[in-house]
Amino acid sequence: RGRRCCARAFRVWSSLLCSWSEVIAAMLGHAEMEEARSRELHLRGFTQEAVEQFLRFLYTGRLTAEPSVLLEVAALADKYHIVGLADRIVKCTARLITPQNACDLLSLALS
Repeated sequence: RGRRCCARAFRVWSSLLCSWSEVIAAMLGHAEMEEARSRELHLRGFTQEAVEQFLRFLYTGRLTAEPSVLLEVAALADKYHIVGLADRIVKCTARLITPQNACDLLSLALS
């Protein structure tokens, strides 16, 4: 499992992120918020792979990742209220859960 730290910077279109997420739009749109002043959004507590998959979905509408990464992406979708992504992950995860990986995924989800 990857580290829960993403030190990589991603250059993204703020208008795209804001179109997907009212939470991000509020963070970037209110002058008193640090994110609005710095024009940076720090996604702490997530692996680089999860952040990459999260952004890939926002740009392309495509989502391909291992179940453990999908759980992290689901947490990002929940944190930033991106309903379309959360729905997609539920469908993907349901197809990927097997008797062999179900306990591991439950453990990841609870951590």
